[in-house]
Amino acid sequence: NIGRSFTQWFPLPHPTMFAPRVILVSLAVTALACGTSARQQQPARRMSSPPYANYTEAAPWPLPKTFTRHDTRTIKFGPGFAFRCGSGKGCLLAACQTVVLTAAFERYRAVLTSRVEPASTVPQGESVDVAVDMVDTIEVCVASDDEVLTPDVDESYSFTLSGATPSSSVIRAQSVFGALRGFETLAQLVSIYTPGTVFNTPVEVSDHPEYSYRGMMIDPAITYLPPSFFEHLFDGMSMNHMNVLHVHWTDIASFPIVSEAFPALSKGAYDPAAVYTADMLRSIVEGGRLRGIRVIAEWDMPGHGGWFYGMPELCLTSCPSVLDVTSDAVYEFLTAFLTEMAQIFVDPVMMLGGDEVGLDTRDPVTGAPLLLTCFDLDPKASAWLKSHDMLSANVTAYFWKRVTTEVVPKVNRTAMVWFGMPSTGDPPLAQLPASTIANVWGAAEWANYSIHNGHPTVLSVDSWWYLPPYGGSGGGGAWPEAYLHDPCDELACDTETRKFVLGGSVAEWGSSAANFDGVVWPGAMAAAERLWVGSFRNEQPPVVDSHGHIRRDILDRLAVHSCRMALRGVHVGFYTGTGSLGGTTHWPVGKPGDFDFVPRAACPSDWITPSP
Repeated sequence: NIGRSFTQWFPLPHPTMFAPRVILVSLAVTALACGTSARQQQPARRMSSPPYANYTEAAPWPLPKTFTRHDTRTIKFGPGFAFRCGSGKGCLLAACQTVVLTAAFERYRAVLTSRVEPASTVPQGESVDVAVDMVDTIEVCVASDDEVLTPDVDESYSFTLSGATPSSSVIRAQSVFGALRGFETLAQLVSIYTPGTVFNTPVEVSDHPEYSYRGMMIDPAITYLPPSFFEHLFDGMSMNHMNVLHVHWTDIASFPIVSEAFPALSKGAYDPAAVYTADMLRSIVEGGRLRGIRVIAEWDMPGHGGWFYGMPELCLTSCPSVLDVTSDAVYEFLTAFLTEMAQIFVDPVMMLGGDEVGLDTRDPVTGAPLLLTCFDLDPKASAWLKSHDMLSANVTAYFWKRVTTEVVPKVNRTAMVWFGMPSTGDPPLAQLPASTIANVWGAAEWANYSIHNGHPTVLSVDSWWYLPPYGGSGGGGAWPEAYLHDPCDELACDTETRKFVLGGSVAEWGSSAANFDGVVWPGAMAAAERLWVGSFRNEQPPVVDSHGHIRRDILDRLAVHSCRMALRGVHVGFYTGTGSLGGTTHWPVGKPGDFDFVPRAACPSDWITPSP
């Protein structure tokens, strides 16, 4: 859905929609509320499952670095389960009172005990096969109560899950955000067929991410996404340990942001109601933080940004989508506007775009994109170029020099720019400050250029991670292509270059809230595991066998995680063997380019929650 269309999801929510139900409890009361874990012997039951569901108790997604299961016990979370604040060595009690963890305790308690029936109840017709250790509490030991989400936050965690003694289940993390990753992995151990039950325990996990940037880019300026949808999106991302949402807030299609300093800008919205106010944006940022997800705002410039809807006086007459970079007024405006947005988007990184300058304006005779010749055709800009003895080919270098030396320092942010096709006006990376982050969207060779010039780099290579329907010719974004690319495997990183590779991001352009889940997943799931786990080149047995088939245990985990996400309200979509969108009917389990299918009946469909 490209163009000025509007997905009508109304009424729009109240701006406090993401405000957590903060539990203000003293440590003494917390201890009472959690109670004492008592191990009880109760009957276990498994709900009926498909005959080929040998993977129903499969490992989590992404797969932890160290993951050990035993076959000696089965445990069950009772209806009264609660997290308990640890007070031992390395545990900071104040961490349990943070907004991030109090909100997480409530969310994950609901997940762990979802559809749990009284332990003594065994429905007629179901068999009793093993004894169950009831787990009423899990100790949470976090070393810091710092709730500031930074690019280098420690997301490592470890845990032991066991019903052997009341104190034998413990989650440990250095930060509250590492604890979130631990809670998610814990939740994924619960059987999708037997609610509240974990088979094959005890379980020991020790885990950390390979890359610090594991992102998703969306463009609600192409197709408006209601603010309420972002919470749903954050839930899906957190289920896959993704930690960055890059939002392309403005585009040629629309400008939905309400600026208090420049109210005319939102004239570019599809509809007066299809906007994002400051309160809405703050709520979105907070909703991401509560799930350990940074929200990076993109303001595309000097082209591609929709500035002309409300402030045409700042743009070229020859190419209205392009800012007139020869005008001092443009830099004064950018400084004021970005300063205002920096008060809302608190992340230290601000994405400034830079791609496809003048690509949308065509020569009336040849039909070719005007690109930088826009400046030659504009009377005012061309006169300025002549008086400054400058060619239009050099005008973007002039623009980025002024932006990075005059604007960015006043806004106090690290700049991030698109890089991957210099012929369409991408920023001259070699002339930008070394701190500038390059988001490579073209061929991977441009990432080599970036890191060898000393720039922190995020990869969104279109043939890997542009999600359908805009993936590159290599089938980018779809399973299994998205699974088979690790940034440093592809770039042959050494110790020196590895420090410049921050990670990667999938890119989703223009899906509506109605079809978002079906388009984004499982391609984003595949990239998320790769960015968390890292290289697969030395895995044994190999990820792809000699016949070109993806290893069976990986396919099993993908299948069960797809069901798991659906059970929690995120409706994974799958692609058919012909490449056409298959909705939520099948998932692929074959080899690259030659899919076979397992029916979605493998999911307990009567438990799957409706789409939002």
